[in-house]
Amino acid sequence: MIYVERNDAGEIIALHKSSTNSATEQKQLSDPEVIEFLESNHDAGPIKTLLSATDPGMIRVIDDLVDVLVTKKVIKFTDLPDEAQQKLFNRKKVRSDLNKDTIIMDDEGIL
Repeated sequence: MIYVERNDAGEIIALHKSSTNSATEQKQLSDPEVIEFLESNHDAGPIKTLLSATDPGMIRVIDDLVDVLVTKKVIKFTDLPDEAQQKLFNRKKVRSDLNKDTIIMDDEGIL
């Protein structure tokens, strides 16, 4: 979720990662009004910032997707390039090690 800042005419004039005095309304990145604002804004900075904010979640999705594809034998883990195998293996090991030290863990921290 992001927070939108509006002008007196009700148009979005800025997007924020967290609530501010002038931005208390929450919207999804996929909201048509947010997309329209991003498309009309020729400065790529806000778009890159918003995409970067979603990167950790997407990384987890890709990790899980690879696990599902391998488990269902759609692909073999060894079909992936060596560098990809190593990165996925390292992430899985780190996540496993983190889970050993906590009762419940998610990607944001301890629950």
